Amino acid sequence: MPIREDLRPCSLLVAAALLTALASPVRAATYKVGVGAGCTHPDLFSALVAAVGNPGPDDIRLLAGSTHQGPFFVNTDGLSITGGHASCSATSATGSSTLLGTNSSRALFLSTTGAVTLT
Repeated sequence: MPIREDLRPCSLLVAAALLTALASPVRAATYKVGVGAGCTHPDLFSALVAAVGNPGPDDIRLLAGSTHQGPFFVNTDGLSITGGHASCSATSATGSSTLLGTNSSRALFLSTTGAVTLT
């Protein structure tokens, strides 16, 4: 069925928008866990939930000296968790953070289609 002349420009715009969306790279998100200026999530659990909802590999940054009690169930397409940031605005780690399991369970359970890095 031919496209009506008055609809061709609209059809071309829709096709161009679809091609642009498909060609756009997946952008990783950075989630900063803590309380204070620049923090995006109050705890590791809420940051993991947000990362699962975002396509592509993501980065979670934890404040130095913080402790996070699991178990955490992670289903992701790529994730990096870095501990030891002095503040939520810090771009590099200078200290350490702790992930804890329980007496009967480990801290992380992973189901992933991408790489997971813990630093």
